[in-house]
Amino acid sequence: MVLNALDITTAQPVPCISKDEILLTKNLKSSVAFQTVALSANSISTVSIDCRQFKTITLYGVSTANNLVNISYSDDNITFFNTNKKLNIFTINSVDTFELTIDHIPNYIKFFNDNGSSITLTLEYVLYN
Repeated sequence: MVLNALDITTAQPVPCISKDEILLTKNLKSSVAFQTVALSANSISTVSIDCRQFKTITLYGVSTANNLVNISYSDDNITFFNTNKKLNIFTINSVDTFELTIDHIPNYIKFFNDNGSSITLTLEYVLYN
């Protein structure tokens, strides 16, 4: 398929876009199931999620306690900063669960427990571009 434009001098059709010239990007998707994230009291996780090729992440899973867990971010996987995003853990049928979707994600994500007691997350996530 070729889209044509008219040459302003000759008034002849001139190809301007060919289907061969259109760059298509593949839709990337990555998922991880049942990753355990142990968080001591007032500490950041050792588990880091590499999000460099993606734009959106959906986090979900279960928790051993109904605590708020902060999402921390980094551009270099060395220095992490807390965000205003939190895993809000809610109880469904006596099970502490969470689900959070974040758009325009940073390069790396970790979890920060600013609670005085330890917590363990059984985490699953899906990354999309």
